[in-house]
Amino acid sequence: MFKHARFWARTAVAAAIVAATMPAVGAGAVSSTLPAPTLIESAVTSSYAAPCDPQVCAVPDVLVKQGDDFQLTVTLSAAGQPAAFAKDTTLSLTAPGHGLLVPTTVTMAAGASTQVFAVSYSIYANAVTVTAAVAGNGKQSKIVSTSSNAFDVLQTLKSDPASPGVAFQDGTGLENCAATDATNPVCGVVVLPNGSGSDVLLSTGSCAGLGCKSAAVVSQVITDTGGLYTRTAPATVILECNRTLCGKGGVNKYVALASQQAGGPLSAAPACPAKGVIGADQMYCTDYVQSTRDGADNLLLYVLFFDDFRLSI
Repeated sequence: MFKHARFWARTAVAAAIVAATMPAVGAGAVSSTLPAPTLIESAVTSSYAAPCDPQVCAVPDVLVKQGDDFQLTVTLSAAGQPAAFAKDTTLSLTAPGHGLLVPTTVTMAAGASTQVFAVSYSIYANAVTVTAAVAGNGKQSKIVSTSSNAFDVLQTLKSDPASPGVAFQDGTGLENCAATDATNPVCGVVVLPNGSGSDVLLSTGSCAGLGCKSAAVVSQVITDTGGLYTRTAPATVILECNRTLCGKGGVNKYVALASQQAGGPLSAAPACPAKGVIGADQMYCTDYVQSTRDGADNLLLYVLFFDDFRLSI
């Protein structure tokens, strides 16, 4: 399972600068033995963490929420060796998609081979990358720039306290899944009747490229169930879908999509063999016996599971 344990924000990462320490030759310049850079590399890390071993838990490499800071590490090199600018140099930051990076420029300090910057991205999206390049004033720089590792920017991201033997219930998505509407038509209510061995990390993110409806979001559950759930006594996510996206037809017409991987496409969650039971060859399933409609507004699909997973429609 993406066993999601306690989730905390690490303290702000101080800007680490690997620099020559010789006295400055002039304003914004230093005398350095490091060569001029020919390559600018970028890497993204996050202040958010699920403190369980990624080898055990299916946790995304980087947890980033829209509008919140993440860390961009910029590294300069030449022929595989550390390099630096002789004077403070402005770098432009770019990312694909419709979101906005804040800031769009940063200053690489004179003599610094590596520097860390706090950056945010304005909207939730999948496979975002950030590239730092010399601001060229209309001229193309001869210094090569490579993009950062790809990461998903989440719509919502939160951690709830939980304990074994204490029933847990909360919603993913905006306003804890208090309501769905045409603007936010899909969310999930997580029900853990036996509680959890860790806190519960809940998030929602974009469906782009994952096979689910473009107007929907992907709900994700990361927690340490610690053997508290089985195929005959599973946990549940009630997937709520507003009529603007899921119409008014019978529940059997609709298919939940899910995955136990931390990233990548979702696939159909098969029908459960019986009410409240996950089949012997299934890791999760849709319980059409319990699934229903909440009046005329919402389709409620009951998806049973016993490990961390992601789902949508």
